[in-house]
Amino acid sequence: HSDTVTICSNQLPYSYADSMFTADGSYNVKFTTNKGCDSLVVLRLYVHPTYSHTDTLSICQNQLPYNYGGNLLVSAGNYNIHFTTVKGCDSLVKLRLYVNPVYTNRDTVTLCSDQLPFSYGDSLFTMAGSYNVHFSTTLGCDSLIILKLYVNPSYKHSDTVTICSNQLPYSYADSVFTT
Repeated sequence: HSDTVTICSNQLPYSYADSMFTADGSYNVKFTTNKGCDSLVVLRLYVHPTYSHTDTLSICQNQLPYNYGGNLLVSAGNYNIHFTTVKGCDSLVKLRLYVNPVYTNRDTVTLCSDQLPFSYGDSLFTMAGSYNVHFSTTLGCDSLIILKLYVNPSYKHSDTVTICSNQLPYSYADSVFTT
């Protein structure tokens, strides 16, 4: 008589009749029938592997929830992710998930029109407005600055003033002239 048994490696040692097996192979298993007769079974034991791996992964916060092997992960942490091999054996990945921050900040800049065009990050602005300026953090995550740019007008006027020398020093706006 022969018997074929297929198991996963995490089921070892495997008990068959009065015997214990720790690896795949062909084994002659002797046992006694209920009538007291010796019997022999040729056992062919197949052992399929299971796996246990460690994985470390860094993602950006805006990638959450993150799908890993059909599991939706919602925060950083240590996870035991179970898989089934093509042979039907459970396997394990010990995942260490790091979540790097992304930022959304606001900035307000007020300048005079003669300071245009205005450079901010990698962007160049030619008029007032609200702008989304994208940056990449040192950890490679996209971040956003919402820039509110105000532009005040600059004025250039000419004025001619004639004075007598006894009126020196002469004050004009916030300046004082001596000649």
